[in-house]
Amino acid sequence: MCGIVGFYSKKHSQEERTAIVRAAAARIASRGPDDSGTWVNADGLALGHRRLSILDLSPLGHQPMISPRTGNVLVYNGEVYNFAEIRSELESRGLHFRSTGDTEVLLAAIDEWGLEETLKKANGMFALAVWIAKDRVLQIARDRIGIKPLYYGWLKSGFVFASELKALFELEDFCLPLSSTATSIFFELGYITAPYSIFEDIFKLLPGTTLTLREVELSRTPDGFSPFKNSSARSPQSYWEVPKVHEGRPKNFEEAKEQLEHLIADSVALRSIADVPLGAFLSGGIDSSVVSAIMKANNSGSVKTFSIGFEEKGYNEAPYAKAIAEHLGTDHTELYLPADEALKLIPDLPLYFDEPFADSSQVPTTLLSRLTREHVTVSLSGDGGDELFCGYTRHPIAVNIWNSVKFLPGPIRNLLASGIRVLPMRTWAQIYDLLQPIFPRSLREMKYVGLKAHRLAEVLSSRSLGELYCTANTHWRPQYHPVPFQSARSVLTNYQLEKEFTEVYHYLTYLDLNTYLPDDILTKVDRASMSCALEARVPLLDHRIVEFSRSLPPEWCIHRGTQKVILRDVLQKYVPKQLFERPKKGFGIPIHQWLREDLREWGESLLSEEALPKDGLLNRQVIMEKWSQHQRNELQFHYPLWDVLQFQAWRKRWGSAISHE
Repeated sequence: MCGIVGFYSKKHSQEERTAIVRAAAARIASRGPDDSGTWVNADGLALGHRRLSILDLSPLGHQPMISPRTGNVLVYNGEVYNFAEIRSELESRGLHFRSTGDTEVLLAAIDEWGLEETLKKANGMFALAVWIAKDRVLQIARDRIGIKPLYYGWLKSGFVFASELKALFELEDFCLPLSSTATSIFFELGYITAPYSIFEDIFKLLPGTTLTLREVELSRTPDGFSPFKNSSARSPQSYWEVPKVHEGRPKNFEEAKEQLEHLIADSVALRSIADVPLGAFLSGGIDSSVVSAIMKANNSGSVKTFSIGFEEKGYNEAPYAKAIAEHLGTDHTELYLPADEALKLIPDLPLYFDEPFADSSQVPTTLLSRLTREHVTVSLSGDGGDELFCGYTRHPIAVNIWNSVKFLPGPIRNLLASGIRVLPMRTWAQIYDLLQPIFPRSLREMKYVGLKAHRLAEVLSSRSLGELYCTANTHWRPQYHPVPFQSARSVLTNYQLEKEFTEVYHYLTYLDLNTYLPDDILTKVDRASMSCALEARVPLLDHRIVEFSRSLPPEWCIHRGTQKVILRDVLQKYVPKQLFERPKKGFGIPIHQWLREDLREWGESLLSEEALPKDGLLNRQVIMEKWSQHQRNELQFHYPLWDVLQFQAWRKRWGSAISHE
């Protein structure tokens, strides 16, 4: 695993560009502490690399790597797991190799077949840039699922790209205004969906795409460019997309289960190839348990697993992980972290997540990565199972609610919603308190009634399942948005897309696979693991498993209240049911409680009049009203408030990169 950076500039000498790209790469040294390299040509292009040595630890894996055949130059972050297969095919064509790693194979494949055909053959996670010497073009690419990040765009001096934004902050003309669209998205979701980034004119390359730029297009944004894939000849081009539905459905459930187990076993085996110590995250949940179980079953040696626990009741899954580890016979390491250890990390989060990011599970994920890195350099992770096999409780909840209200005519639903909104949340709570004695016993202990009433109004106003699903997962609603609300182009807002699906669960998981998974979950895992030079590999997101999951009928994934049915059945072959059958929990922390107690002073320091930006971007009145309601326990509003605090902490850390012109 590594970090890459590059830029094009005519205004600097070759020596100056070498120094700049070396300094830019140093900003992401945690991604690659083992080696560094630069390549600069006479025409303005500079490439930088930081290496975390995983395969072929010798200097033969040094990057940037130059092809002796073509002069093509590659900088590459990631792993191509099936490189041995590709290497054999190239050797049959008369090619010879000096190293035993995947970088030389990837570069030789690009020489032989071109970038797009190479990527179609590759099974892996990666972000890369390659200078095609003969054609004088620069190509950048990102893996199918979006496991590895890649930012790019144009500054006044020319084209730039990097694994992380902080590398680009080294460039003297990186001072850009915030993207109003991205800022609005962030306060809706707690993360920023690709292709947007927090800065204007800087984008995230969409998963499964390549972008090809002629040398003349490196100095300024090409005419007709759009960051959305396949929009024009000058846009990123798809070489793979998440299938809406994949052909080749298995004949029956038992056949499907066998195929899935085989695919996972092969994926785990490929991702266990390393020349450094390797282990696995084990939370005790279904996904990480499947990965760990199959890893152990197909490994004759010791398998190391890792988990962390918290002392707070309701947030500790370490005992479940330990029980599964004992059953599997793994070499298990667990660490119980007192709250103050987690709290120490929080002010430093913007250093690792260098654009606003507010999934609070970033805290335990970072702490787990640090624990794991003390023992191994590579760790397998169970991420992806929920998106592939309908594992989120929000999936059936959204479907059930929509099925309950969709029969009411739209005008009637809108009228009911308007009637609910007439009364403030506090008034609804007061009415509930007044009428509570006459309610059935089952309804007498409800909390946050006002908030739930207004959420019901939003559900009633939804015109489709997709709109309901997106609204239900939005943090700050448009009516009390802390920044000017701006709708964004996304699969989340393309409600017409729903008509292209015959199965509602295929539609909901398609939304997750294209947004929440790459832009939240995988962003979190990448930044948390790379902050301590740990390579995290995700076997369940092998593209073959993704395609297979899209062929399954929904009832093989979710049936009579049970979710991830087929994955549970695979796991049951290795682990007794009683060790993993329990209500789903997220990998979370008691952030609602901490904001009222341990983090209150920190939070209020970021919300003071002095701390809030003088540009008036944030609506302090709205924010402080919700903060006060949360402190009084009138509202459980921790996720939206966490968005604000992470945004403020990010601005405090990286404000010098923001232009206010």
